Amino acid sequence: MRKIVVEAENLVTILTKAKRATPTRDPIIRSTSQIRLKAKDNMLSATGANSDGFFITAWCEAEVTAAMVAEIDVLVPPVLLDIAKSTKSTITLSLQRNSLYVTRAEGETRLSTMDVEGFPIPQKEVNLTYFVLTKRQLAGLTVVLDKEDALVAFRAVYVCCSGDKTYVAAMPKASGRITVVTTTATESKISAILPGKYLGLAVQATGEERIGVGLTHARVTGADCEVVFPLEAGAVYSAEYFAGLLAIETAYRWFLGDFTQFLAELELSRIFSMDGAPCRLEYDGANLLLESGGNDLGHHNAVLGIETKDTEPWKFRVTSIYYVDALKHIGKGGNIELFWAINPATGEKTDYLNSRITDGETFHIISPLAHLEKREVTVEDQDSDIDE
Repeated sequence: MRKIVVEAENLVTILTKAKRATPTRDPIIRSTSQIRLKAKDNMLSATGANSDGFFITAWCEAEVTAAMVAEIDVLVPPVLLDIAKSTKSTITLSLQRNSLYVTRAEGETRLSTMDVEGFPIPQKEVNLTYFVLTKRQLAGLTVVLDKEDALVAFRAVYVCCSGDKTYVAAMPKASGRITVVTTTATESKISAILPGKYLGLAVQATGEERIGVGLTHARVTGADCEVVFPLEAGAVYSAEYFAGLLAIETAYRWFLGDFTQFLAELELSRIFSMDGAPCRLEYDGANLLLESGGNDLGHHNAVLGIETKDTEPWKFRVTSIYYVDALKHIGKGGNIELFWAINPATGEKTDYLNSRITDGETFHIISPLAHLEKREVTVEDQDSDIDE
């Protein structure tokens, strides 16, 4: 009989991490709904995987006794995690043929097991190139990565290193918003596309900020957990492209006079926008007008005094939650810059404004949904707009 004695708390930890990789519904590969439990040399590891090649492996110390076998390697159902969560002390796992007996002070449970044959093996690459992404920088990227808005269905992370900077960008595959963070240069050049969801899970599971990139896979390794996931195929933006986004000359720059009030008004604009419809931002040379409406609650508008570098009027429509997310991450010291968008292919200015919210290291670039023709705005115009 093969036995494993492990602390329930430790088993909960490694199973929780491994389960993050297992799909909730995966009719294609049934075995990947199971967790691979492996014990050898008084170490117990749990591995979860999905059919896309995303793996999470976590390990902990355990007392392993195996008569006449070198190791224990078997697939177990995820329900083992629920059993471990309801256990206060140690758990003894006894493997007999195709059954796993879970013995604890509270009782005993028998689980059916599967052979590991057919379970995918994570691809291990050598000579990885590493870059560092701090928790705050990841939080900035997550502003884009975590949002399931109507404009963009999937987010990817572009990594590009050249010279003394590494550019890491969360960029949509359609218009919307972009977040770019700059880090220190790596040992060699990197040019890769990382699935944003997997990157976020990897850093969360391992607690690591150092990410290794190979030819086809990335790997993040922590003290007791390792994550391997595939890179995406496709063209990668050059470092010059990102440098251009960060160093572009601004048409206007303005600073928040009252950060808290501005955020509060944006939140109200979002509430009053039906199904995430855009709110209008309009600057008349002295004040900023926010206006939104279109749901059962009615309409919302506000006039805010701001300090600005330029007094030229402008106006456009934008999804307010983009600004709310970015400003919350940047903080009170951030600048909001408005600039002409540049066509990267031709280098020519387009006929609409973009906006960039930055603290100097993280850059949130937000595209308006529709540019409205600039015109001189008078107090009478504002009053009539509000009345409408």
